[in-house]
Amino acid sequence: MKITAVEPFVVDGGMRPWLFLAIRTDEGITGYSEFGESSITRGMLGLVEDISESLIGKDPGPVEKHYMDMYRAMRQAPGGATGMAIAGIELALWDIKGKRAGVPVYDLVGGPFRDRQMVYFSHLATYRANAAELLGVKPLRTMQDVADCAAEAVDKGYKVFKTNIVFPGDPSRSITQGRSGPEHDQTAPKELVRPCRLADQRDA
Repeated sequence: MKITAVEPFVVDGGMRPWLFLAIRTDEGITGYSEFGESSITRGMLGLVEDISESLIGKDPGPVEKHYMDMYRAMRQAPGGATGMAIAGIELALWDIKGKRAGVPVYDLVGGPFRDRQMVYFSHLATYRANAAELLGVKPLRTMQDVADCAAEAVDKGYKVFKTNIVFPGDPSRSITQGRSGPEHDQTAPKELVRPCRLADQRDA
């Protein structure tokens, strides 16, 4: 089996792009992975293309060797985005290896640790504050709306959820570390805080 192509691609996730990778082979098996950081989409795609050039024509089987070869080749710029790109390639190689053997990848690396996994509701109120219409859910206009969406998570069976700092209103807003422009330090501007304080006083 030989690698014929390494193809990173972007999927529109609505609120942000999602990065995926396909490694294709001459035997028709394709390995897939999700990788990277959506805030540097073009850079991630370019890194994968540059790093993976040396894999074309090679057997995808020796995954660990390919990983070390890529890491050594990028020794002057390790970690960070480079590490994400290498990880995306490595995961797709493992996917090929599992499909080639006809077993889940976890069977190749010692077997599963568990057969059940607790999960949490991620960015519960954050997404509603920023994209309620896209999600087809009730917008966050009041603090009661925030409480209601927390109760909804419990009703759906979640025991844990996380969110960022949210400010209900019209429009509602959230502050997200690293994705809110000049507010990236999560310091709330006064025009957001003042209406919420007034609302709290009225509710009291």
